[in-house]
Amino acid sequence: MCNNNLRENKPLCVGILLNAIFLVLNEFAVVPDFMTGFIEGMALVFFAIGLYGIHHDISKIKNWKKAMIKNILKR
Repeated sequence: MCNNNLRENKPLCVGILLNAIFLVLNEFAVVPDFMTGFIEGMALVFFAIGLYGIHHDISKIKNWKKAMIKNILKR
């Protein structure tokens, strides 16, 4: 199942939101370089996952993450 609806593509929306936060922080506040680098890096990662999810099925990745979290919490 490809995610053609951009409003339902959560990683892409999170990436765009983090990028907007990055731009606002750089404009109005003095933020340490490691914070801006971390925010921008996370924005790029989420943006890339969102773009990949537009054309490919990422439900296997979602199911793997859910199983991994359940396995960790079960311990």
